[in-house]
Amino acid sequence: MFRRSLSDVFVERLCAAPFWANVIGNPLLQPEIRQESVTVYCRGSGLIRDLRQQQGGWVARTHPSFVPVASERDSVELRCDDSAGFTFVNEPKALSPGVLSASTLAAYMQRLPDRPEDLIKDAIVRHTGNVILDQEVAFADSATERDRVDVCAYLPDRNALVLVEIKRKDDARLFSPDGLSIPEVITQLSGYRTRLQSHAEEVMPAYREVVRLKRRLGLAGRLGSLPEGGPIYYLHRPILVVGECSDKDIEAIRSGQGKWEPLLRALPEVASCLILCGTTCKLTMGRHRHVVNFA
Repeated sequence: MFRRSLSDVFVERLCAAPFWANVIGNPLLQPEIRQESVTVYCRGSGLIRDLRQQQGGWVARTHPSFVPVASERDSVELRCDDSAGFTFVNEPKALSPGVLSASTLAAYMQRLPDRPEDLIKDAIVRHTGNVILDQEVAFADSATERDRVDVCAYLPDRNALVLVEIKRKDDARLFSPDGLSIPEVITQLSGYRTRLQSHAEEVMPAYREVVRLKRRLGLAGRLGSLPEGGPIYYLHRPILVVGECSDKDIEAIRSGQGKWEPLLRALPEVASCLILCGTTCKLTMGRHRHVVNFA
């Protein structure tokens, strides 16, 4: 279900690569392990995707809209000499990521999208109280890019792994369109629960390997209190996080008032707990005002 492994040669070469020290030393960059590749996230977006070995070097992908122009000028000079229309006097040159220095990363970050849900996810990932093992968790049978869980996290209070789905409070998928039908997010979480239960023997080995590899890659400092051998077990039901909540929203959601009633009625069957937050939160199933526990 989850394919997460890197060869010894991959790990050794990546640790020796000139850009890797900047990746592990910058909390804005979050590398996640895939199958013989690594994706580096920044502010919720895959900045360096599918980093892999090829013919003794490294290849990867990034979205073209992320790439800035290597120029400090306020404008780019144009000319129009014929029917071809406007052309560049001096062709703008793209700024390559290089070794992901702080200055280069700052230029790229200016072009990363400001999707509110991704910003909440990024704030949760970078919260010092959270231990994140993976982002954009895809199942082996995922048919679309949308069929991915936002985060795989370690819960110290349970010594367990859990998948975490993140939504904003005004996401239409949280609500029943007619007050009677099941909200779309319930169907989504139910599908995750079914897959987790049917692939139980695959989850723990995959993420114990992730823990082992992250330590080898110099990322042990990001694993917090996670035991050396990895977590004991995982929760078969994911956690739902609802962000951008005010204190008033938290009270209304917790008590299942009005439009929240269908969600709160159905959640105990498909989720381990509901966490309500503003822009970030600690992932926990402890007894807190912003946590509604179902397990």
